[in-house]
Amino acid sequence: MLVKTIETQTVEQTRRLACDLVKKLPRPAVVALSGQLGAGKTQFIKGLGEGLGLDPQKICSATFVLIAEYGEDRQLVHIDAYRFDKPEELENIGWYELLDQPQTVIAIEWADKVQDILPPEHLNVQIEILDDHRRQITLTARGQSYLSALDSL
Repeated sequence: MLVKTIETQTVEQTRRLACDLVKKLPRPAVVALSGQLGAGKTQFIKGLGEGLGLDPQKICSATFVLIAEYGEDRQLVHIDAYRFDKPEELENIGWYELLDQPQTVIAIEWADKVQDILPPEHLNVQIEILDDHRRQITLTARGQSYLSALDSL
């Protein structure tokens, strides 16, 4: 396990970090995000999308739809587990099928609610609010391919 903590000063820096990171991640990739409301989880996911060549303006919170897919062949799948009562609810939206998509990056907001069902290898992203603009982002690599991605940041 490798842990890196990075402080960003602006939303743009948070998105740029995600944009750079996604280019180094294995495929399929699981990015498990946690942090309080307004911490910047969706902004981080917009950065992931931007790094995949997607228009970040089209990426929005998935709170009310639970799951949103972007790009051809499910390039980015955005899941919001905020409304989940138990981890098994992830199975109801095609979780295992998503894990079989070879080129997909799966980003899960409120991942702490489904931690028990995540694959052993994934990337945890904890975002903490320091003030109105600054964020402390703790990246925890679980698995060798994620270790390599973090190590090259």
